Amino acid sequence: MENKERIREHPEASATTPRDDDIEPARTTIGGGDTTEVKHQQETRHLGTLDRKLKARHVQFLALSGAIGTGLFVGSGQVLSLAGPLSAFISYAVTGFNLYCVINSLGEMAAWLPIPGAVPIFAARYVDPALGFTLGWNYWYQFAIGVPIEVTVSVVILDYWDHSVPQAVLITIFLLAMVLINCFPVRIYGEAEFFFGAIKLITIVGLILLMFIITLGGSPSGDRIGPIRGR
Repeated sequence: MENKERIREHPEASATTPRDDDIEPARTTIGGGDTTEVKHQQETRHLGTLDRKLKARHVQFLALSGAIGTGLFVGSGQVLSLAGPLSAFISYAVTGFNLYCVINSLGEMAAWLPIPGAVPIFAARYVDPALGFTLGWNYWYQFAIGVPIEVTVSVVILDYWDHSVPQAVLITIFLLAMVLINCFPVRIYGEAEFFFGAIKLITIVGLILLMFIITLGGSPSGDRIGPIRGR
């Protein structure tokens, strides 16, 4: 009755967000205990968020193929040629350990305080606002140069085998393909990411097998390289 009288006195209240005392709680049983939840929060918890059309396999391949990028196909070759296999393994192991610690810390903080903003917000909240500001611009710069780097590396890889097609044409083709995929709904983007991610993972497994075959003497020349001549 009080809610009806309030609506008669203030008709605009029915079109706005209800007050806390206007929400009727609903009791549910979770794990044998009673937990009070709010119907209004359940109905509006997805308002203002993105359309969630990605499946579990899409998200898994986004994580896998996103972590394995151009550094493996192009950057690792330069590291191997300059430092050799042992030094490359040590450098990757040290860097991987540091990243493991950072990711575990971020995961723990995100689970304890799930707020949007991730690293910049955590740095500004618990370290200093200046650090959060710097990390925010660093993130922007990282994602701003992501597309040009991917397009450039793709052209470099293809140019290793074929020199007949101009690089400007290849850059245009790759750039248009990336823009068109992102123009489609998120479900189409997820399927494309799943398809290309599967190709990337299969290529990596094939390269690892090819490495062992060539090292053990399976190349056309038949020379056995072995671990000693890895440099």
